[in-house]
Amino acid sequence: MWHGRFEYSWNVEAIVGGQHPPCALSPPHELVDIEDVALLHVAALTQPDVQNEGIIAMTFHYTYNKTLDIFRKLAPNHTFAEQVDEVLDNGTVANGRAEELLK
Repeated sequence: MWHGRFEYSWNVEAIVGGQHPPCALSPPHELVDIEDVALLHVAALTQPDVQNEGIIAMTFHYTYNKTLDIFRKLAPNHTFAEQVDEVLDNGTVANGRAEELLK
């Protein structure tokens, strides 16, 4: 059984309440770990071989439906909003330089 009220996030309240919050309308996007971002900034500032280059850091696709899946796993007996139609861009990004700097 699902207990509690989420004062800190009306998006979460909507999901728990079986509604689709505005975040459901945003397209799937890529995320990156914040510690990796910090390490890449340090590398860009301290590594002499990093000169005038853009370093792209992306690790995984994030979707609203994945959020729903997490909630369903946490509270399997609760009824959440239905999955939404999402178009996931399965393209690749050349982020090999970021991976190299993180090693």
